[in-house]
Amino acid sequence: MDPRVVELAPIIESFGLGAPTIAEVRERFHATASQIPAPEGVEVEHTTVAGLAATRIRRGDRPPAGRVLHLHGGAFVIGSVEVQLGVPARLALATGHEVVSVDYRVAPEAPLPAATDDAVAAYRTLLDEGPVDAVSGDSAGGALAVLAAVALRDAGVPLPGALLAFSPWTDLAGTYARPQTPSFEDAVLPRGFLAMAAEAALGDRTADDPQVTPTWADLRGLPPTMVHVGGDEMLLGDSVALAEDLASSGVEVALRSWPGMIHVFVAYPSLAPESDAALAEAATFLAAHPPPGT
Repeated sequence: MDPRVVELAPIIESFGLGAPTIAEVRERFHATASQIPAPEGVEVEHTTVAGLAATRIRRGDRPPAGRVLHLHGGAFVIGSVEVQLGVPARLALATGHEVVSVDYRVAPEAPLPAATDDAVAAYRTLLDEGPVDAVSGDSAGGALAVLAAVALRDAGVPLPGALLAFSPWTDLAGTYARPQTPSFEDAVLPRGFLAMAAEAALGDRTADDPQVTPTWADLRGLPPTMVHVGGDEMLLGDSVALAEDLASSGVEVALRSWPGMIHVFVAYPSLAPESDAALAEAATFLAAHPPPGT
């Protein structure tokens, strides 16, 4: 494990993902995440979008270059825009775009595809303001970005210029190599948490339902997509498979695996230069793929 990751271990453990119930994970995660301030250099506006709690995050030194809808992580069971400022704020700093992060309904109270419905509603609302340059997401939010794009395509809604997925969780059945290898330990994601979250998120659906799992969805016609994943994380196979599925569906895709890096490593400034470099690459990809017609 990268020595810089070892130094982060106490913070990662304090997120409480190893707690035995979703309620306990939520309590511990919120308590820790709420103590982490937004990076310097951004302005954060708390608001609502499509009736959902949201934050609009912008660089403080220039007008926004465009707009990105961001979907936070949390395995579809935890998280909120109030406390998860790191990834969207760092994305705003790297791209110069306004990044609008929205809360979506989570399980078990609202299993999938409720989160997709909320993401689609938020996108439609933002689209009323003008073009949306990209939909981004980390972890569960990375999968949700893809699911939302599929739903938007099927509804005939104009799509964003790009999708950005950071360590996406795309296979709720855990069928890829590392989830099936008991000796592999993830520095961030305990197996028990993923299993508990998957059961809650699926509700009465199965993991091969294309409405809840990008692995089984029809990905044809989606926007160009960039995927970043840590080389030392449980979900490496999820990212590789997503990239392969996109490519075989005729979608332009760029996959970057970062040796030694952990789940959603872009959230941790202390993991620079990899964290900063990944966000810089995402900014370049975004700039090269404007929304159609702009």
